[in-house]
Formats: sequence, C-alpha cells, structure tokens
Amino acid sequence: MDKELPLEVDVVVVGGGVVGLSTLYHLLRRGGVSTLLLERNELTSGTTWHSAANVRSLRSNRNLTRMIGYGIELYQDLEAETGYATGWINAGSISLATSRDREEDLRRQSALSRLYGVKTEEISVGEVKDRWPLLNTEGVLSAVWSPEDGRVSPSDLSRAYEKGARMRGGLVYEGVKVEDILREGGKVVGVRTSRGDVRCEKVVLCGGAWSRGLGLKMGVPVPLYGCEHFYLLTKPLRGIEGNLPTLVDNDGGLYVRDDSGGLLVGSFERRGKSLDVERLGDNFAFGLLEEDWDHFGPLMEHALYRFPGLEEAEVKMLLNGPESFTADNHFLLGEVEGIEGLILGCGMNSVGVASSGGVGKVLSELVLDGFAEWDIHENDPKRLYEGMNEESVLSRRVEEVLGRRFAIPYFGYEWETSRDLRRTPLYEAYSSLGGHFTQVYGWERCLYLGHEGEGPFLGFGRGGWHERVGEEVRRVHEDVGIFDLCMYGKLRVEGADACRLLDRVCMSGVDVAVGRLVYTLLLDERGGVVGDVTVFRLSETRYRVVTGAVHVGHDRWWLRRQKRAGEEVEVVDETSDYGLLGLMGPRSGEVLGRLGCDRLRDLGYFCHGVDELGGCEVMGSRLSYVGESGVELLMRWEDVGRVYEALRGEGVGLVGFYAMDSMRIEKGYLSYGHDMDSDDRPWDLGFRVGRGKGVGRGKDFVGRASLEREGFGEGKRSLLVTLVFEDEAAVAWGTEPVLRGSEYVGETHSSGYGYRVGRPLILARLRGGAGVEDGVEVEDGERLE
Repeated sequence: MDKELPLEVDVVVVGGGVVGLSTLYHLLRRGGVSTLLLERNELTSGTTWHSAANVRSLRSNRNLTRMIGYGIELYQDLEAETGYATGWINAGSISLATSRDREEDLRRQSALSRLYGVKTEEISVGEVKDRWPLLNTEGVLSAVWSPEDGRVSPSDLSRAYEKGARMRGGLVYEGVKVEDILREGGKVVGVRTSRGDVRCEKVVLCGGAWSRGLGLKMGVPVPLYGCEHFYLLTKPLRGIEGNLPTLVDNDGGLYVRDDSGGLLVGSFERRGKSLDVERLGDNFAFGLLEEDWDHFGPLMEHALYRFPGLEEAEVKMLLNGPESFTADNHFLLGEVEGIEGLILGCGMNSVGVASSGGVGKVLSELVLDGFAEWDIHENDPKRLYEGMNEESVLSRRVEEVLGRRFAIPYFGYEWETSRDLRRTPLYEAYSSLGGHFTQVYGWERCLYLGHEGEGPFLGFGRGGWHERVGEEVRRVHEDVGIFDLCMYGKLRVEGADACRLLDRVCMSGVDVAVGRLVYTLLLDERGGVVGDVTVFRLSETRYRVVTGAVHVGHDRWWLRRQKRAGEEVEVVDETSDYGLLGLMGPRSGEVLGRLGCDRLRDLGYFCHGVDELGGCEVMGSRLSYVGESGVELLMRWEDVGRVYEALRGEGVGLVGFYAMDSMRIEKGYLSYGHDMDSDDRPWDLGFRVGRGKGVGRGKDFVGRASLEREGFGEGKRSLLVTLVFEDEAAVAWGTEPVLRGSEYVGETHSSGYGYRVGRPLILARLRGGAGVEDGVEVEDGERLE
C-alpha cells in the first residue's frame, strides 16, 4: 500500500469494492487523469467478497445487456493483461418455468435475447435432468438454456482490476475513510479523509450500501438501502461433479449452483429484510449477519422439494450478508444534483459483480466525457424524487424490490409499499370515481377510472381496464375531458440572459415573441437526445419550461449545468406552485366560451394567453398531446380545485393516464424514455436540423457540432414508425423484436390500443433503413401491417 496520501489528483474513487476498482481500472485505461481510490477497510470488504457472482447475459434492455456482454469479454481478457485470473467459469444457466405465465415470460426473454445477439435455447425437461441429475423436475413445464452465462470470483476479479489500474499508475489506499466531500461554489474541490485532505475535481462514490450515509452528511440524496441477502452453502455432496450450470427456479425464488463440490442455494424471497448498514459500524469489513432460519425456512422447504439430495447434505453455513437496493431496482449512475463533479456508482441491486465491467466503463465515460456511450437514463440518480430517500420510505420499499427480483415483470404491476408520498389537488376527485393509481416521481397519478376495490390486472393478455379506458378515450374524442397534468415539471428560467441560455440549450429556437411557445429537444454534446420540453416565452427575460414529471430533476440539473460564468439567469422549480390541467376534446372551445374565456378559446396553435376561469387567473396554451383540439390550463396550485369545479359544472369529467397514453401513441407522439433517449439523434425521431447557420438556416446549440460531423442524418441509422396489428385481439407490451421474414429489423417501444381506429398499435424502431412496405412481424408471430 502506498504510504503518503497525495495532496492532489484529478479523480478520487470512494470505495474499494468491485465497482470502485472497475471504475479505477477504466479511468486509468482511458488515460490522461491521475486517479486515487480510497477504501475505509480492505479491498472487497463489505458486500463484494460474499457475492454469489452469477453472471447472466440477458437484461431488461439493450444497454444493460451490452454492459453485461462487455464485462464477460473483459473478464476473460483481464487475465492475459494482468496475469491475475478472474475465476470466470462459462458453465451457462438454465431457467425453469413451472407456470404458464412463466413460460410466456421466458419465451419473451428468449425473443429479446435473439434481438440483442445473446444465445438462448429452449430445452426439454429431460435435457434439464441430464444436466442437473439432482433436480426434481416435477411441475417443470419447460426451460431455457443460456450457454453464454457463467460466474466469476468476486475477489479475484477485483484484484485483476486493481492490478490493471496499478500497472497504469493508479493509486490504491486501504484503511482510509472518506469523511466528507469538499465543495466550493457548488463544485467538488476535494475530499476530507481520516488521513487528511486531498484536492480533486471529480469524486465517484462507489461505497455500496454505505454510500447513502455519506450522502446524508452532504445533504445529497443517495436513495439506496441495505437488505439482508441469504444463500445456503453445503459441504461436498454426492452427485456434484465439475461445474454445473446455474439453475434458476424463478417461481420458487431460488438460484442454485455447485460450489466446491457442494451446493450454493441462494434466494430472493417474496419479501426481504431491510437493514440499516450504518448500525454495523466502521469496522464491519468481512463480517456477516446472523443466520435467520425462520426467514429462510419457506425457501429451504422449496429447495428440499426441488433438490431432494439436500436432505443428505451437511450444511456448511447459511450466509447472510448485506446488499443494497434502490427504490425502483435500477442502478444509481450519474452526477448528483447540487454538487458538480460528484458522480454516483452504487445501488447495484445484487448484480454488482456481474455488471462491474460495463458499469466501470460507463462511470469512466461520465467522468471524462460528461456522457456515456450507451444511454443510461433509467439509472440517472435524478430520476428519483428526493422524498424517496427518507429512511421510513426506503426501508419499506427495498424489501419489496428484493422480492421482485425473480417476479414476472407484468405490465400492470404497481409498487405496493411507500405510496401516497405526493398528491395533486385532484387526487380525492379521482379517488371518489374509483381511480387506480401509479407512482411517478413520488406523485400518485391516476391510470384509469374503475370500481372501488378493483385490483390491478397482472397478466400478458388484455387488461381488465380495456373497456374502461375505451370509454374515457371516446369521451375525449367525441365530447370533452380533463387530464390531470399537475405533476408535470414547471421550471421558471428568468434573468437578462434567460433567452441566451435556452436558445443555446434547446435545439429549436426559443427567441420567439412573448405569448408563443416552442416544443423542442435537449441534446448532449454528442448530439444524443437527453430530453424534450415545451418552452413558454412569458416576457423578454422570463420563460417557463414544462417537462415530464419523472424528468424534472434531470432537466432542472441540465439547465443549471449549462449556465456559463457571468450569465445572469436563474432556474427555479415551480412544479408545486402551479397546477396544470388538459382540457381536451371537440367541445373544449364551447366549454371555454360558456365560462367566458374567449381569449383562451380563440388562441392560435403554439400560443398562450391569460384569462379568468372560475374566479381564478388561468394561463391557457393551445397544444395537445392526444390529437384532439383543446388547451392546457395553468393556474396557482391552490386554485386547481376551483377551476376543476367550474369545468365540472359544464359537464366535463376526469380522464386517466392510460387514455392519454393510448391517444398519443395513436397519433405517433413520442415519450422520452420509451421512444427516444440519448442513443437517438434528432433525425432518428423525424426532427430536421438546419444545415447552415444564421437567419432561416438554423442556429447553434449544444450538440450541433457532433450532428454536423455525422452529416446531419444522411444515411440515417433507424426509422421510428407506427405499426398496426392486423389481429384486433393482439396484445403487445413493448420491447418485442420486429422481424421481416427471419431477419431482425427492430424492436417495439410504446404500445397500446388505438380506440379511435379500433386496432392495437405500436411505435417501433426499424434499423438499417428497413421499411414496412411488405409487412413485418413481432417475435410471437403476430402479423403487423
């Protein structure tokens, strides 16, 4: 270990687990930066050392799968590079289906794997038995074999990362606790440690389950929390020879593999046990938690049924170690809001070792480039509402998150714990009509109106809410309805340089007349789409930027980060100061006229104006996300109820989000995070970029230089299209492969039922110039027009 701490480096990595060491390695492999890793105990202590370290190639989306695939290649290359074996064993994995819905889930996963280039194969129950002689196959309906999966040694892999980093000049210190992050003017300037201060420009927090504690000290939310995680180890058992595939019994909550001639039986129980890791103390390094056979008992009972030979096995130990989980089962990768230069690399949800190669690559890119090669918006820490970091909220939620690890990802599943954190003024009105809610950035958002006590639909078929949503769509299409948009983000951008900032950040020009509004994309430096917003010109020096509820944290941070030194402009979040209602449908103008709101009724498209409605001042804007005429009405938060009552008095009823989503998909309107992200360029989405600069020819904006280098979309890579099912009863949920013949040509994104056209439909991305002239198919064989 190096003896003296350096006084200054470029980057400090906090945490010597597998993710921190991978980040150090990747930063040094890129080169050009001096990097220091600090570990308060010993390398691999805490969580890494006791990981089961199973590596499964297929993940829920393309980029997470890319991370795993990149890691698998890296784990094999590291040995040649460093001389340290990583313990990589390519034994494959077998996933069992013991229910019809699980068969459907595995079939969908297999389809996705072929699209992503991951090998899978359905095998017979007899073949499963041949590969796992100890398995009781009773009740097994089918299975999927994944030959590229395997396992790795967490300690060996970590040491290989360390050696690779040291070979390039990386500094690693054990026994040094980071006590605080030093800041000046909202930026990282160093770290305070148990052995003195170190100056730096960037800090990557890879402290695993202990990261939240440091965040609390800094006043920064790091919304992850500890859970106890169990697996059983046996002594050598007759019938275990060599390396067997990892066996996953999803419905039973078990994963099983060989371990030193015995069995490792791991679990993700239906409800986990949360754990405050701060109570473990600073000296908890290679320690374990107490065995809990009462908690593990139901899983052990199922394990004995599935592996009868376990009855003869001698138990080595019931390992119980801490893991960390986030509020939504996605990683925390990205810069935090409020401290420029502080980047999170934690919240691995029990797949830290498997993901470490790809995660380290992504984190190094965020540090050195400011963006990652692959889109990671699902893992951006700013996606989570700050209130989700409260201990009472997180500790309950992560127990459910752990329990969902092996659950079927039904479309209709909604989180049960830590709900009702934020309500809009119309929550009670929706509830009184039997509203069914989802949680978005802490807000309760009504999906559809139904009968009180009606439970959620969980399945792959058509939801029980189908007809109810159809009624809501018809109401808006034929008459008029109210959409609750109060949870949408509303940012006031004000100051002498407000126009300068926004015109630089937004792809479309926003230097428009007062009273106009502009829908525009936000791009990063490489030209990737990082957001879409609507910008309202309120005065010469004041704008309002409206964005999606889940994106407000990111967009608020993005606008503030783009401010240049000396610019006179502030970005203020006014989301909870103003309510927003969508009054949509052919009778919307009549309703406004009856209420005396002629100025709002007569607004031109992409214009806004002020009027009085229900005795309240209301700003109306002429735009629609559902393809029907109407206006969006903005008012003070405390006036929402009065405005609603005035509209209700004219016979206008509430409508839920499912209806809005169906209507916008039918019109081909996009949703960020579903149909577009930073992997896309504007031309992928149908947006044109002016080639020249100056009046009438385009303007400069963040990302333009990269778009110019790419030829402004000549020979564009993909095409976003609307596909309509020939089969009226067909159901798609998104992320299904699209084929022409036997060729994979794309995948689906947003999907729904078009009630106005009476057909199921999908927004899909087709690659390589593929068109739809001759028809295409989704993987399950449903024909599309």
